[in-house]
Amino acid sequence: MTGVQECGGIALPPSDRAALATTLSQLLTDESARRREASRVLEFAQKTFAPERQTLAYLTLFAHLRSAASS
Repeated sequence: MTGVQECGGIALPPSDRAALATTLSQLLTDESARRREASRVLEFAQKTFAPERQTLAYLTLFAHLRSAASS
């Protein structure tokens, strides 16, 4: 089981039911792996979706759109 470092979560091949079953089984039976994944994904979400960061991103977008509209 390998986590996706740049965006959190676990990547599996599309339509690979065996990989999904194996990964879910590992997460259900291995508490330390489950906690590691949960911690890693939580950290990603807190950094990526922090209100301050989202607000700045929207303000930047709106400024760009306003500038483009007045050009």
